[in-house]
This record gives sequence, structure tokens and C-alpha cells, in this order.
Amino acid sequence: MPLLLLCTARPELYERRPGWGAGQPNAHTINLSPLSDQETAELVSALLKQTVLSTEVERALLERAGGNPLYAEEFVRLLNDRGLAVNGDALSFPESLQALIAARLDTLSLERKGLLQDAAVVGKVFWAGALAEMGGREQDELERALHELARKELVRPARSSSMAGETEYAFWHLLVRDVAYAQIPRAARAVKHQTAAAWIERKAGERVEDLAEVLAHHYLAALELAQAARDHPQAEELALRARRFLALAGERALGLDTAQAEARLARALELTPSEDPERPELLLRWADAAFQAGRLREAAAALEEALAAFRARGETEAAARALTLVARVASRHGEGRRLALAVEAIALLEAEQPGPALVATYAELAAAHFLAGTHSKAIAAAERAAALAERLGLPAPARALGFRGLARAYRGDREGLAEMERALALLVEEGAGRDAATLQNNLASARYPLEGPARSLAAFEQGIAFCEQRGLAEMAGYLEGNCPGLLAELGQSEQALARAGRLAAALEASGDILPLGEVRSVELATHLARGERKTAPADADWLVESARTSGQAEVIVLALAAAADARLAAAKGEQARALLVELEQSPGARETPYYARQLAAMQRTALAGGDPELAARLAEGLEPLFPLSEHALCAASAQLAEHAGDHAKAATLYAEAAGRWKEFGHVPERAFALLGQGRCLLAVGEPGAEVPLAEARELFASMGYRPARTQTDALLEQTAAPARGPPHR
Repeated sequence: MPLLLLCTARPELYERRPGWGAGQPNAHTINLSPLSDQETAELVSALLKQTVLSTEVERALLERAGGNPLYAEEFVRLLNDRGLAVNGDALSFPESLQALIAARLDTLSLERKGLLQDAAVVGKVFWAGALAEMGGREQDELERALHELARKELVRPARSSSMAGETEYAFWHLLVRDVAYAQIPRAARAVKHQTAAAWIERKAGERVEDLAEVLAHHYLAALELAQAARDHPQAEELALRARRFLALAGERALGLDTAQAEARLARALELTPSEDPERPELLLRWADAAFQAGRLREAAAALEEALAAFRARGETEAAARALTLVARVASRHGEGRRLALAVEAIALLEAEQPGPALVATYAELAAAHFLAGTHSKAIAAAERAAALAERLGLPAPARALGFRGLARAYRGDREGLAEMERALALLVEEGAGRDAATLQNNLASARYPLEGPARSLAAFEQGIAFCEQRGLAEMAGYLEGNCPGLLAELGQSEQALARAGRLAAALEASGDILPLGEVRSVELATHLARGERKTAPADADWLVESARTSGQAEVIVLALAAAADARLAAAKGEQARALLVELEQSPGARETPYYARQLAAMQRTALAGGDPELAARLAEGLEPLFPLSEHALCAASAQLAEHAGDHAKAATLYAEAAGRWKEFGHVPERAFALLGQGRCLLAVGEPGAEVPLAEARELFASMGYRPARTQTDALLEQTAAPARGPPHR
């Protein structure tokens, strides 16, 4: 009769502990955290109900278990194995749980113990067919032996099998497997692992890639044992098998568990001699994993080595694939050659028979055109990818369609968002984690001009969580680079600066220059708005240079706008003006929502620098495609009307802009619009100026914007002056 376990004898203890599983023994969910003294006593009492042991033995077991429920269970199993009617004086208590399990295994016959050891080599889960092959066992005898081991609660049959046509078993818990494995002589382990791997590989057939991780484990274990035994011929043969399945396992994990993918591919590289013809391809795969893990500098060096090898051997397709990855890494380093590299890769592939690599490279071209601000060309490149995929009978190129949707959305076509969502679903289904994370970033950006900073921030945070679950450190940093600016727009300037400071340090360490430019721009602009010019951590010269080098419209807008404000604060008005002119004339600048986000601030800089013509020109050509653009143009019109002396019109426009910014959620611009409204009402002598000014003062104070608050305080004093009456003479 099987032993009564805790889950059947005292199920309420299992129910009280999350992860134990209520009422059903489950090797995967038993929680080994210590029980209280009371719980241990109840457990021991329940387990010993069927025994004839004395109270003294029960008390000794209670003391030796020390709150470990598994020790109590295993000890009673040991008694059951030896026969329950044992003289209590003859009992001894093993020092550890492992020793206790070893004592249980010593009660088995040599044949049963050998069977359990073979099962331990296969793993926590094993199959009867593997054990038959490893030990030359007959099926009938094998089934009887497994039934006996199951009755002793060492193994258990599975309800269904993960291997077609094979009966599957699992160890009762991992410690039994570990102890059984440790008892195998080291000299025998290599052969057993190799035999188990050969059986699994043969049974898997066409599904061998699905079991790459398992096969890599077995061949690697056999290799390490052969190396330790100095069996060099066997080690050389095993290294070939191990690196093959390590590479397969790494590639399959990429996008799902980046750290695991990188580790597997790195180990495969270690097993590949420098002169091996397969090394450049492995190097390319590892560089992709390292890039996604946020190790940009190492990835760049590996890619250059791989690309040189492919070119030297005339491997056109491999060289083109390497170029597309070089383009991505170079872009994140702030190098403005992504578009040129994509064009070079396409030129290589278009000279060959078209295939999946050309489809993927057209998708990269779409990404490069989008980032350069040439959205119509991005759409055209994506459509080339889609047309070629259809012609070749390949699945829809989700990455290309995602960039097409993004370019459409930035041109005011809201159907582009729906296309992006469809592409995202395809990428997640394909397990393309890094591309899915990129599209989540792009969706959050595309929703911003429609829905405002709060909704956009929530979308970015969701994308960051997606990246962290999969170890996509590079994309997590990229998504997070958007968050400080959104926090600043929501009026949370201190939180924005704190997050920017932490993020900037990490981005600098990894060499991820592209998002660093955005983070530093937000830092500089926020410090200036708070009157902290001397302590601004970002350097305007670095911002300008990095923006120019990147060639990316969004970075150029953010960096040059912040740098122009810094130049003006340093009394370098002509330099400030020159930067704004450069920004205004940059290709693709007006096509990015970042331009509308910065328009009112850029105008304030131009007007404060004495250039109303430039201020007016900054607003020209901005199409009201989104609510954001409409709000920005309303605020721009108010500022231009005020500068032209039409204060009544300006007051009305400022009031409208304040309402728009409030609904949108942009706190600083709402405060500046309220300030402008109050200022214009004072200028025309209209009553009620103190209402918007008081609201503006409260907002500026909450954000720590000292210069704007000082200006607002001065205007509020003017509204109060008539109420004090004429001065005494």
C-alpha cells in the first residue's frame, strides 16, 4: 500500500502554502520552506499513523526534521522500504536530506538502482524507450521495474507524453534525480549522456530543433567528461555535436530569453576554432544576441570580424545579413550611416537570386528611411518587401509592415495604427522579441500625438516590461529613453530628472548613444526651465554634434531645440538663432511629432532672441494632422499675435491653447499658455488676469520652474496694485 503523504494526510497544510498544490502530490510544486514546529508535529504524526513506532521515535524524527517536510516524508518512505515494524532503538537518522535519499536508493537492487541512474542521466523527465536502449533492457521487465519504482514513490508516470509513441515518467522530485546521478561513476557518465542524446535525436526526427536545448545539455555534459578524461578523439567528435545544438538552442531562445540565447551562442563560439569555416556565421548570430542584450560595443566588434570574413569568401547573402545588423548597431552608436548600409546590403542581394534575405533587407531600408524622416520612401521600401514576400510565397514581412504602418500614421493616416497592431501580433506569434519590442516603441510614439503623454507613457512602460521579461536590455533602454520627456510633460520634472540621470549612466556605459541624446536633451531643457543652468548635466556642444552625426530627425529636433535654449541662456543669441535655423531646415524635421512637441518652446527662444521672422517661419509648414499639431499651432499663433501687439486676439488664443493643453495633458505648455493669457489681459486692461496667472503660478511652482514663476509673481503683483488704492501723500 502506497505511503500516505502530507497532501493526503494533512491537505490543509498544502492549501495554506502557495505553490504546494492542494490535495494532489506534485513534484514541481512542493515548497520546501520550513514548517513551524506545530506544522512539523502535525505532519510527522500524520505520516506515522500506519507505523508501529514508539512515541520516542516520533519525537526524535520531529526534532531531526527541523521543519523540513520533505525530510519527514523521505524518512517514513525509508521505513516503508525497509519494513515498518522496526525497533525504534535500532533506527538512525541520516544527517541530511541527500543522505536520507541515498539510504533509500541503497535499499534497491543493483538492477533497479542502475535503471534509476540511467533515468537520472536523461533528466527530470525521461522515457521508457531511452532506458531500454541505454541498458539493453527488455520492454516487459522494464515496465515491471518502473512500476516498482513508482510504487516506492521514486518516479511517477506522466498522464501524457511529450515524445510521440513513448511512455513518459518523471522523478518524484529533483533531489531523487540529483542523488541518483551523483552515484554514477564519472567514467560511465559520458557514454550514458551520448547514448541518451543519440536516442533523443533519432526519436525527434524533423522536430530535432525543438529539443536542441536538451541535446545541447547531453552533448556538452559528455564533452566535458571526455575532456576531463583526456579522451581527445571523443572530445573532438562531441564538440561538433555540442556546438551544433548549442547554436540551435541559442537561436531558438533569441527574442524569448536573450541572456540564455547569448550564453548558448557564446559557448558554441568557444567550441569553434578560429579557422573553422562555420565561425563567421556563429559570430554573426552571437553578435545579434549580444546587441539585444545591450552589449553594443562587443556586438559591433564581432560584426566587423564576421563581415570581413564573409566578404573575403565572397558570401554575398551572409555579408548582406551582416550589413543590416551593422546598420542597426551603428545607428544606436549615433552613427548616421544606417541608410547607406541598408542600401549597400540591397545592392548585394539584388544582384543575386531573390530570397528571404532580400525581404528582410527591404524591411531594414524601410526602418532607415523612416528614421531619416523620409516617410514616403519608408512606405515604398516596405511595400517592396511585401510584394517580394508574396511573390516568393513567404509569410507577410511583419517588420516591414510595422514600419509601413508607422510611416502612414506619421502622415496622418490613422489606419496605420491598425496595421502596426496587426504586425505586432504577427511578430509576437513568430517569437521575434526584439522586433516586437521595437514595434511597441513605435506604437507608443505614434499614439502620443493623438492621445497625449499619459497614455503614451503607460504604453512605453508596458513595452519596457515586455523587454525585461525577455532580457532585451538594448530595447528596454531605448523604450525607457522616451520616459523622462513624457514625465516632464506631465509636470513631474523631479521624477523626470531622476530617471534621466539613472538612465543616462546606463546608456553611456553601454555606448547606446541614440537614446542618450534624447535623455540628455530632456535633462538640459528641464534644468534650464528650472533655472538650474550651472548644474545642467548635458553639454550642448555634445548634443549638437551627436544629433548631426545621427542623421535622425527626431534626435535633431530635440537636441537642437534644447541646445538653442542653452545658447540663449548663455547670452549667445546668434548661436541660438543659427541652431533653430538649422533645425527648421533639417529634412524630415516637421514630419516627426517631436517638432510639434517643441514648437512653442522653440518660438519662445526665437522671440526672446529678437527674431520674430524665425519664430513665424518655425510654425509654417506644420500640418495639423494630429491633436498635438493643432494644439501647438494654436499656442504658436497666440505667441505670434502677442509679439505683434494684438493682445486681445492673443489672450483669446492663449485661453484656447491652455484648454487644449489641459485636455492633452501637457502641463508645462498649459502653464505657459495661462501665463500668456494673463499677460495679455493685463496689457489690454481686461479684468480677470489674476485667475490664469494664479493657476500658472501654481503649476510652475509644482514643477520647480523658478524663472517662469518669478515672472508670474511680478504680473500677479500688477493685478493687485489697483486694489491697494492711491499712495498717501
